[in-house]
Amino acid sequence: MELEETVRNFLQNQDKKFSSEACVQFNEKMSRHTTFKTGGIAKVYACPQTENALTAILKFAADNKIRTFITGGGSNIVFCDEDFNGIVINTLSMNSIRITEEEKDGFILVSTQSGAMTSAFVNWCTKNSISGMQEFAGLPGSIGGAVYMNARCFNKEISNVFYSARILKKDLNIEEIYFNSNQWEYKKSPFTDREDIILEVTFRLEKNSKTEKELAEECRHFVEERKSRGHFNFPSAGSVFKNNHEFGKPSGAIIDQCGLKGLTNGGAKVADFHGNIIINTGNATSSQIAELVRTVHDKVLEKTGFSLEPEIIFIQP
Repeated sequence: MELEETVRNFLQNQDKKFSSEACVQFNEKMSRHTTFKTGGIAKVYACPQTENALTAILKFAADNKIRTFITGGGSNIVFCDEDFNGIVINTLSMNSIRITEEEKDGFILVSTQSGAMTSAFVNWCTKNSISGMQEFAGLPGSIGGAVYMNARCFNKEISNVFYSARILKKDLNIEEIYFNSNQWEYKKSPFTDREDIILEVTFRLEKNSKTEKELAEECRHFVEERKSRGHFNFPSAGSVFKNNHEFGKPSGAIIDQCGLKGLTNGGAKVADFHGNIIINTGNATSSQIAELVRTVHDKVLEKTGFSLEPEIIFIQP
């Protein structure tokens, strides 16, 4: 039985409430859902609005041996040009934010569902005079993605404010994971090499240490800094390669040193303004981006002996 027919039969056997909460679509263009603006067709695309709907979709997929992929803001992934014969699950509709606990020492625990956009969460904190997230203002993508990759912005990492996360394990049981410094590294979290799904994240932040106006000004500064670096000029995924301090220079400087800025492959291009950013000049394909990443890696390795590690996730068909 074809995938679409299997999913339609499943939906027909559910009540209307589930159908509205599951928000299932068919043959959705993934170029609409990634910051690179590339990618082929997802045969099935779901945007569950509740954890129950998410769990039900995952159970159905497991029972029928259907491949799934979880995404949020699509800011650090390159989807294959070919059709994805499975279910892409987007968590952006699961985005509620709440204060969990106010501590006596001026700190506050704030919980947000993983689908909340990072920029929206930062704005919420700013309006509530909650400090600690300013450096992440303007960061594309969802909170779940930022935690998964241990996002680092302006020398601050998500791990610096992470308190705990509720995760949905592969067996569909829910577990709470608390901060353990031994499990976090540069651009790596306890979730990076696991198949668990981040449902909700709790951050330990500061309450009323700064006014809303002060926080808004700090956020504006960081957003302007991103703009000045050209982060929003073209579709991209931000930094392509992780930095490695053993190399003595940031990856962007090494790529520039190798004379690779401006290198193109079809519509994909190493940005003239930053060696560690590859942009879609308008008509790039995912395969062209992947090939350009490999070319940059190989040329840097040949000229310097350094093996740059990509931080972009490439989704295969």
